[in-house]
Amino acid sequence: MKVRGLRLSPVLLLLALAVGPLQAGNYDDYDDGRTYEGEAFYVDAQVVEVRPRIRVVEVSEPRRVCWDEEVERSVHDDRRGPSTGTVVGTVIGGAIGHNASKGRSRTAATAAGAVLGAVIGRDISRAHRGPPRRMIDTERRCEVERNVREEERIDGYRVFYRYGGRAFETRSDHDPGDTIRVQVRITPL
Repeated sequence: MKVRGLRLSPVLLLLALAVGPLQAGNYDDYDDGRTYEGEAFYVDAQVVEVRPRIRVVEVSEPRRVCWDEEVERSVHDDRRGPSTGTVVGTVIGGAIGHNASKGRSRTAATAAGAVLGAVIGRDISRAHRGPPRRMIDTERRCEVERNVREEERIDGYRVFYRYGGRAFETRSDHDPGDTIRVQVRITPL
């Protein structure tokens, strides 16, 4: 093969074609361990320091508190029983209503007399009770209290790292360890 007046052997031609692109500055085959994505690539930068960001929060915990309390009660003595006045008043009121009416209204008058007599008998029975007795009883009472305390929680990290001889700072949700992955963007001027 002849190139502008030079005669090249096929072996030299293949060697020239293989070495030619490297000499012309084509570095596509160069692998430096970086991941390229368009005009940006990612590298691991050296972490210099990690400082946790502390936030103070209030924590509320419910707690049930119980105690025994003395309670004073009034108790009435009713020797004749609680319904004696009501029963006697019902019978007397029903009889009066029955005797005071005639004809078809007799049933209604009997019922009305019985109801009125029961109410009057109950009230008379209550009025004639003895004075109330005082009793002291113990009752268990409970309520829920809220214990509020302050607690420190880690709210992320301030990460200081170095790349290319310069110091940088960023925030992170977790402690990255000894290195942090950073994106480097190359923009031609």
